[in-house]
Amino acid sequence: LPETSTIVSVNQPPKAISTIGGRTAVTMPAGSVVITYRIGVIGTREHSLALIIEAEEKILEISSRGISLGLASDLVKDARAALENEEYTQAEELAFDAVTLANRIESEAIQARESIDKARAAILVALRKERTANVEEAERLLSEAETQYSRGEYASASDLAERANLVAQTAAPTSPEPEPSPTQPPTTPPPPIGGEADALNLQFFIVGAAAIVIVGLGAYFAFRRKRGGLSIPAGVKKESRNIDLSRILREKTGLRLEDQDVIRFLAESGGEAFEAEIKDKFRLPRTTVWRMVKRLIGEEVVEVVNVRGLNLVRILGRYEVGRE
Repeated sequence: LPETSTIVSVNQPPKAISTIGGRTAVTMPAGSVVITYRIGVIGTREHSLALIIEAEEKILEISSRGISLGLASDLVKDARAALENEEYTQAEELAFDAVTLANRIESEAIQARESIDKARAAILVALRKERTANVEEAERLLSEAETQYSRGEYASASDLAERANLVAQTAAPTSPEPEPSPTQPPTTPPPPIGGEADALNLQFFIVGAAAIVIVGLGAYFAFRRKRGGLSIPAGVKKESRNIDLSRILREKTGLRLEDQDVIRFLAESGGEAFEAEIKDKFRLPRTTVWRMVKRLIGEEVVEVVNVRGLNLVRILGRYEVGRE
């Protein structure tokens, strides 16, 4: 670097910093390198203050995106304290260390967020393809990753999310439970048919059986009607409400990706849909849909109403447009 220059920030930790011929030499790892430095007299109050202000602005910018900087913020405070104690060289070093650490934490946070998003997507794919044998383990690891991320433990969060992604991608289909074999009723051989009277009785039997089948089918279709592939009791009408989807997603930032998809579907369906409609829409097992609905109930986003034996999932009224 030029003489009298002072490093302000680097985009990744340097491998080594040394002095050659009175000038600072920085050894960086391979890749794209960005180094910011200032030319001036080091060890002065003005120079120290300038470096501290730049470090504070950098930390504020990263923190505004929800990234917890922890020790980096503490280093800036220590730099301020050194400045007040007129320890200018130390203040400059602390400001430089704060920016370097903040950049490293930012990189770890971005990597962790990408890993979490990939794991969520992998779990959703596994559920849609009914590869649910180990999905609960993947969901547990993802939940732990999100917890670590919220605590600012980004390296740990990234590791847990990558493990969740691997478990979800290698999940096998759940083996179907064997259905119990129905008990076969004892068969009684039909009585021998003979004579005109027996033939007449047989005709009455056939006509009567056909009539029973026709009446039964007519009653069934009179009672139930198809709506989007789902049998819904006749006369049942779903409400159509205007849902403030953006408000839900803004208030419920911890929702899983698949839960957000269900909420969007409910909002587009007038604020409510039957559980079976959700199952058909996303091609998910019934137990998976049940777990998703339970999570949304716990988040106080939806309620479930029983309509003639079917579960109707409804977004709560407070999320209608215009409601406070």
